[in-house]
Amino acid sequence: MPEVLEKLKIDGTDLRLWLSDLHPSPQVIRKFEEGGNEDIKYWPESINATDLGKAPDGLKTMVNCFHHMPPKVAKNILRSAQENAQSLIIFEIAENKIPTLIWWLFLPISMVILFVMSLFMTPFVRPLTPAQLFWTYIIPVIPIIYAWDGQASLVRTYTFDDIESMLPDHLETYVWKMESAQKADGKKLGYYILGMPA
Repeated sequence: MPEVLEKLKIDGTDLRLWLSDLHPSPQVIRKFEEGGNEDIKYWPESINATDLGKAPDGLKTMVNCFHHMPPKVAKNILRSAQENAQSLIIFEIAENKIPTLIWWLFLPISMVILFVMSLFMTPFVRPLTPAQLFWTYIIPVIPIIYAWDGQASLVRTYTFDDIESMLPDHLETYVWKMESAQKADGKKLGYYILGMPA
């Protein structure tokens, strides 16, 4: 998100970023306090996305994490945004368009592909630490976790039909929008859900 903030500020837009978590990390809070960027702060208190009335003012964002929410929690996040008249944008980088049976059939092949990809991508990670090299090339824990997380996240990603079934009852005072997202070159890249007061 700090990188996103810098890209959005290129045109001179005055933006500030509050990072928050259900379980705030004192180490991460300290990192941002000492980072020297006055436009980025870490909210020190626990913020529960199912109770957005207690969150700081402004647009709430969830980037590539909504699929980690169980359906009941996901539904409560959407309900909380609408009930508290809070603007919310959720972005998911993947779309779940593969039938589950096909996913299971190709799982071994896709796991191997992602495992090998992580071996080639690791040298380009910054900062690159000795621990990353050890857990990638000596004992390949990182490639295994990367491969499984990528595949498991794909089938956990909510479809538009799933989201439609979770949205709260329609209100004239609040608007929901769901669309495929696009890269600058026009190619599709996941989707977004936008909720905001009308």
